[in-house]
Amino acid sequence: MANVRNDEVELPEDPEGETKVDKMGRLQDGREYRVRVFTISGKGDRLYMLSTEPARCIGFRDSYLFFQKHRQLYKIILAEEAKRDLIERSIIPHSYKGRAIGVVTARSVFREFGARIVIGGRKVIDDYQAAAARANGDVVGELAVPDDKVPGSGEAYDKNRYVAWHGASSVYHSGAPSVPMPNGKIVDGKKRKVIVTGVNWMFEHAREASRFNSALTVNRRQNLNGIYDTHTNTMQYPRIMQPTHARWEQLPTPATRSKRARITADGSSGRHVTGSLGLMGSEAQQEGEQSSESIFSDIAPIFHRNFMIADTYLATPPLSGLGIPGPDGEVLDIGTGGLGDIPDHILTELPESCRQAFNLARAEEMKWKGSWGTEEEDGARAKLRISYNT
Repeated sequence: MANVRNDEVELPEDPEGETKVDKMGRLQDGREYRVRVFTISGKGDRLYMLSTEPARCIGFRDSYLFFQKHRQLYKIILAEEAKRDLIERSIIPHSYKGRAIGVVTARSVFREFGARIVIGGRKVIDDYQAAAARANGDVVGELAVPDDKVPGSGEAYDKNRYVAWHGASSVYHSGAPSVPMPNGKIVDGKKRKVIVTGVNWMFEHAREASRFNSALTVNRRQNLNGIYDTHTNTMQYPRIMQPTHARWEQLPTPATRSKRARITADGSSGRHVTGSLGLMGSEAQQEGEQSSESIFSDIAPIFHRNFMIADTYLATPPLSGLGIPGPDGEVLDIGTGGLGDIPDHILTELPESCRQAFNLARAEEMKWKGSWGTEEEDGARAKLRISYNT
């Protein structure tokens, strides 16, 4: 646990940095803070800042994250007497008398952020840790915050932009949640505006990407339940959830080859073997090897004689992005037609190893598309023979 002295965490002093700020927190050589500074009753001439103002100036939404990320800053909660003094001096509004007011010393803020807390601050020149800034590769004299609005000569810097009751809080609190609600409804909030700096740009980018991905997930989940079409009075589902082709294949009923394997009325003398029907011993092993490609278990002959048994098998392409199968798939597919649509002049640019891999993938595509018929045969207009008499 670090020692705290004069409301600051005790840290080694930097000789070069000490020439830019005194012990009370006053900047030297004409430098000014970007936020308001003030003294506190009973604290002498030491300068302080409201913790929310330097937090917003640096790019944080609130002071909680500000102190969590920067452990070398020490937060002080004002007593009631000091709070009333700030209200009388119009530093904080009267409505804040019932709130916990946190402050931080101006010196510690400058020691932590250097040129980024100084109006028109320049790297290395206005940094407290100048040697560390040079070691990090900072360009001497470069603006620490290029997006900051630095006033011209004779104009005053607007420090109220980081004051909550002057509108700064509306910049960070739009009222909209960071992620969609659990029930899938997205709450429309006001346009959210965040001051993006060199420190928080990655965090803001990641948060916006996460929010966008969450919105996409909600919309996709809603589409999976179907969308009602008022014109046709039907529920419409995404194209990716529906097959493009279907065919009906009638297989002959396998005959029982051995009386030893004939299934009796109670089914106690039969045996199911994958790829064979009711075969035992060497016959079952041989028959199983011949039809080992089947993924379905065998059905006893007694069921074939009395019922129609249908198995549904879903066939997917061996590679993604092969398009609609069949000889007319390119006509029906509104997207890419697959690897066969790539022109030859592009293939000539590929290395030999890549071209060989491409040819293998294209052969798989042709095999996949050739295994299906046209849209009239296996598509939406196909006349499937599904009957007990077939």
